[in-house]
Amino acid sequence: MRQFQRRHPGVQLSLGDHSSPWQLEVLTRGELDAGFLRPPVRMPAHLESLVVRREPMRLAVPSAHPLAKQGTASWRELAGEPLILVEPGVAAADYYSAFFERCRQAEVEPVVRQYTGNVATQVWLVSAGLGVAPLPNVPDLDNHPGVTFVGLPRDAPVGEIALVWRRSDTSPALLRFIAVAEASFGPPRIDPGT
Repeated sequence: MRQFQRRHPGVQLSLGDHSSPWQLEVLTRGELDAGFLRPPVRMPAHLESLVVRREPMRLAVPSAHPLAKQGTASWRELAGEPLILVEPGVAAADYYSAFFERCRQAEVEPVVRQYTGNVATQVWLVSAGLGVAPLPNVPDLDNHPGVTFVGLPRDAPVGEIALVWRRSDTSPALLRFIAVAEASFGPPRIDPGT
C-alpha cells in the first residue's frame, strides 16, 4: 500500500477491518473495490484473486500444557483437546475444514469447546487455559503471555491471504492497485472453482 500511495498520491485509499465473508459479500454487491481476505476453498467465478501470503497452521496451547514442551504436536495428540475456534461467519465457512479432516484421518474427533469473534480473544482464551487453538503462523501473535505455539505435522493446512476484486471492474485506480500488488507479490492466482 505504501508503494501504491507513493506511485499514485492522488488516489485515496479507504481501509477497514472486516471479516472475509463480509468482504466477499460486499465485493459481490459492488460496494467494495478490493479486499485482503482469507479466500474460500472455491472462489466465486465473478471474483479474481492474487495470493499475497501463505501461512502454515500451528497450534496455540497454554504455556503450562504438556504439548508446550514439544516442538510439534501430532494429530493423535489432539484427541480430547478442547478447541477454541473463530466462529463461522467471521472465519470463512470452510476455514477449519482441512484441519478437521487431518484430525479425522488420524482417528481423532475434534471437540470444539468455544467459539470467539476474533483471533485476539481466541489467543486470550488459550492463555486462560480454556483450550488449544489452531491458528495461522502469524508472527505478531508470538509473544502473547501464557501462550506457546507448537507446530503441527508436515501435512498441516496452509492458509492464504489474497487480494480479491471483481473480474468485471475496470476502474483505472483498481487496475493500478492490482498492478502494484502483482509486482510486489507476483503469481500464483487462485483459480475459481478449484
